[in-house]
Amino acid sequence: MLLTACSAEDRDTTAGTGQITPVLTADYSVPLATDPAVLTTTLSQPDTKDFAVAILNEDGSLFRSWDSFSDFPANMDFPLGSFVFKATYGDMDKEGFDEPYFEGSEPFQVFDGQNTDIAVTCTLANAKVSLEYTEAFQNYFSDFATTLKTSNNNSIIFSKEETREAYVKPGQLTLQMSLVKPDGSSMSFSPEIFIAQACTHYKIKFDVNDGQVGDAELSITFDETTEETPITINLADGSFSTQSPFVTLMGFDSGVSKEVKELDASLGDLNVLITAPAGFASCTMTTASAYLQEKGWPAQVDLTALTPEQEALFSDMGLRLKGFENKDKMAYVDFSTLVSKLEYVEGKANHTFSLKATDSQGQATDEVTLSITSQPRTFALQTPDPVQIGSTEAVIPVQLDGDPSLVSVSYEDENGQVHTCSVTNVEQAGDQLYNLTVELPVENHPTEISASYFGTKISDPVTLETVTPRYTLSNSVGDVWARTATLTVTAEDPEEQAVVMEYLTLYNDDTKMTFTQQGADKIEVSGLTGGTEYRFKTTCTDSPDNTEFSNILSVTTEAELGVPNGDFEQLNQTINTTINQGGTWTITALSSSTGYQTTLSMVVSEPEGWASVNAKTCNLGASNKNSWYCIPSTFNTSLSWISHQPEAKVIGIGQSAYDSTADIYTSLSAQSGSNAMVVRNVAWDAAGADVGRDQKTGNTSFSNYYCERVPSIGNRSAGKLFLGTYSYANGQEVYTEGVAFASRPVQMQGYYKYVNDSQDAAEKGVVTVQIMNGDTEIGTASAELDATGNYTQFTLPIQYSHPELNATHLRIMFSSSNHADESSIKTTHYNSKDECCSRGAMLMVDNLTFSY
Repeated sequence: MLLTACSAEDRDTTAGTGQITPVLTADYSVPLATDPAVLTTTLSQPDTKDFAVAILNEDGSLFRSWDSFSDFPANMDFPLGSFVFKATYGDMDKEGFDEPYFEGSEPFQVFDGQNTDIAVTCTLANAKVSLEYTEAFQNYFSDFATTLKTSNNNSIIFSKEETREAYVKPGQLTLQMSLVKPDGSSMSFSPEIFIAQACTHYKIKFDVNDGQVGDAELSITFDETTEETPITINLADGSFSTQSPFVTLMGFDSGVSKEVKELDASLGDLNVLITAPAGFASCTMTTASAYLQEKGWPAQVDLTALTPEQEALFSDMGLRLKGFENKDKMAYVDFSTLVSKLEYVEGKANHTFSLKATDSQGQATDEVTLSITSQPRTFALQTPDPVQIGSTEAVIPVQLDGDPSLVSVSYEDENGQVHTCSVTNVEQAGDQLYNLTVELPVENHPTEISASYFGTKISDPVTLETVTPRYTLSNSVGDVWARTATLTVTAEDPEEQAVVMEYLTLYNDDTKMTFTQQGADKIEVSGLTGGTEYRFKTTCTDSPDNTEFSNILSVTTEAELGVPNGDFEQLNQTINTTINQGGTWTITALSSSTGYQTTLSMVVSEPEGWASVNAKTCNLGASNKNSWYCIPSTFNTSLSWISHQPEAKVIGIGQSAYDSTADIYTSLSAQSGSNAMVVRNVAWDAAGADVGRDQKTGNTSFSNYYCERVPSIGNRSAGKLFLGTYSYANGQEVYTEGVAFASRPVQMQGYYKYVNDSQDAAEKGVVTVQIMNGDTEIGTASAELDATGNYTQFTLPIQYSHPELNATHLRIMFSSSNHADESSIKTTHYNSKDECCSRGAMLMVDNLTFSY
C-alpha cells in the first residue's frame, strides 16, 4: 500500500524535478561484544523488499513513506533539494526473542532532470543477548532461573532450557538470578552486567569453579574469548552465614495499590528501610510513572550511584534518601513527601516504585513495590462578586475538598507580573466551599485571579470584575472657554470621590481626551477648538469593551473672537475741515499793509467701533478755530494734513501760493496693512484768544512768511483711543466704554511706537484691557509702553478675577500718557510755516490680536 504522508510544507516543484534509484541491502552479521572481528548472524534475516522505507526532509520531517520497499515507485519525480532515504524493519521498543530491529539511512540530493543512485545498507539497531549454562553449573544447582532486565524496564525470562537469542534496546542491562544449591539453600542476586550497544552480540556464560573441583565459586563471563574480569560470587557454605539483605516497610504493603488524594499534606509515613549486613553493592529503583518521567524522573536508577543532577532532582521533588552514598549496611528511602506532592493527571494517575537491593556478596532482596494511585482533588475558583475600583481586598470563593490554609491566591498585573496575595480571612461558606478574603489593589479593569493548592496544583483563572462608583458630570456658568473647559465630577457618595478622580478617563464621543485635575472634583480640558460643540462623557473602567460611561455633557466652546477692527483698516471719517493756522502776518512794516493768513486743511478718520477725545481737543465749535487751539489728539496714519501758504507779493515780488505738509505727518506708516492709529498729547483751548498779527519784511527765501506769535493755550490732554463712544459739550465729556463681546481671551498682543516729548523723558504710553460681565470686571490687563522708535510687539496676559462669569463686553483703552493728572502733561510748541501747534508724546498702535 502506498502511503501519501507529507511534510508540514509541501516542496515546490516549479523549480524542476529529478528522480532516484535506491538500492537496499541488509547486513545480518553481528560482532561479538568482546571481539568485533568475530561475527555472528541473526537467526531472522528478513527480505529487504519487506523493509519499510521513507523519504525525510533535511530537517528530519517526513516527506513520503511506504509500508514496504517493494511498494516504492519507479520513475517518481522529486522536487530539487536535500533528502534522507531511510529503511527499517521491526520495532525498537519491542524487546524479546526473535525481535530484531534493522535500520539504515543515506542522505542524497535531487538535481534537475537527473537520476540519483542511492545505496542503503541496514544493520541490526538493537543488541543481541544469549545465555549459556555450563554442565558444571547445571550439575551444581538443583534449580535456577535468570531474568534479563532492560533499560526499557522490560523483563525477559530465560528458562533453564532457553537457547534463543533475545533482542533488546541499547542501554543498561541487569541480571536477576535465583539459585538453589544441592542442600536446598537458596540465594538471589542482581548484578548490573553492562551497557548494551547497538549491533552487538553479548554471550553470557555461567560456570562454577571453571568446571574444576574445589571451593564453589560462581563466575559470569561474557563469552569464551572475554578479556574482561568476570563476575565471581563465592558459593561456599560459609558465605551463607552472612544474612541476606532484607527490607522493612512502613505505611504500605508491597504490591498493594494505595489510593492517595493528590497533594495530601496530611499523608503519613511511606518508608522503606533496607538492611544489608554484607554491605550494599547496589540498590535499583525502577519507576513507572508517566507523570514523573515527564519531569525528568529516571525510569531506572542505582540509588548507590546517583549523579549530582539526580540527587538534586530527587531532593526537589521530595524523595528523601539516606545511607546509600557510602554503601553502608543500612539505608532509608522516604517516599512520604514525594507522594504528597503528586498531582492527579488524567491518564497518568498510577505510580509504582520498585526497589531491589544487592549486597556485596551478590545476594539480593525480594523486589518490593510501592504502588500509588492518585485520586483527584476538587479544587476550583468560583467567579467572585464584582469589587468596587479602588478597593484593597476582595472575597474569592474556592471549591475545595482539602485544607484551605494551603491555598495561595495570585493575580497578574497589566505588565504581566504575577503577585501573591495575602489571605486575611478564611470562612466556610458551604460544603467544600470557602470564601478567602485576600488583599489586592483593585484597579479600573478586570483582574485575572489564579490560585494554587499546596504550591503545585494550579486552578483555572477567574476574572474579578470591577464596579464603578456612581457619579455625575456637570459644568457651571463660565466653565467653558474657547480652548479650555472645566468640568465638575460629583460622586454620589463623597467617600468615593477620590477613587472616581483617580481612575477617571474622558471622551468626546468616541475620542479619548486628556485633562488635568483641578482640586478634588474638577478636571480641566485644554486644546479645544473655539466655537465647537463637544459631547463629553467619562468612565472609570477604561477598556476596549467598556460600556460603563457617565452622563453625556454637551458644551459649546466660546468663539475665538478677534479684537474688533484690531488692524484699524475699517475707518470712518470724523474730521474734514479747514481752519486758520496761527496768526496773520504782513510782508511790510506799514500798519496799513495787507494781512495774510495761512490755513490748515485736515481730513481725519477713526476706526469703526473705536472712539477718541478729538471732540474735545479739536473742538470745531470753539470760539477761535485756530491750529493753536483745535488739534486732533487721535488720527489715522493715512490722514490728509495740508498747510495752505497764500500768495504774498508787493510789486510782483514775494511768494506764490503753495501747499505743504509738516514732516511729522509725511513719515507716518503702519506696522502692516495700510493704516495704524496715532494717539498724542496736545494743548487745546475752546476759548482761545486772537493770536494777533506779525509785521514781516521779506527775505529772499520768504521763509518768515508766517505769524511767529505763540498764544497762551489753556489746556493739556492725553490722546485716547478706546472701544465705545465719546461726546463733549459745554465743557462736559462722556465716555461710554466697551462693545458687546462674548468670549474670554487669555492674552492680547499688538505693535506700537512711542516717542517722548523732549520735556518729559520718563513719560510712557498706557494700554488697558477689561473683560466685563455687565458692570462687573471679570478680567483685566494693563501695561505701560516704553519709548521705542520702531514698531515693537507688546503682550498682555489677561488675569481673570471672576472666571465663573461669562463675558458680555470688551473694553480696550490706549492713552498717550501715564500721567493721572493732565496738568503734569508737557507739550512743545511747533511754530513754522508748515505747522503751528503745541503737541507732546506720541503713541502709534497697530494690529491688535487676541490669543485663547
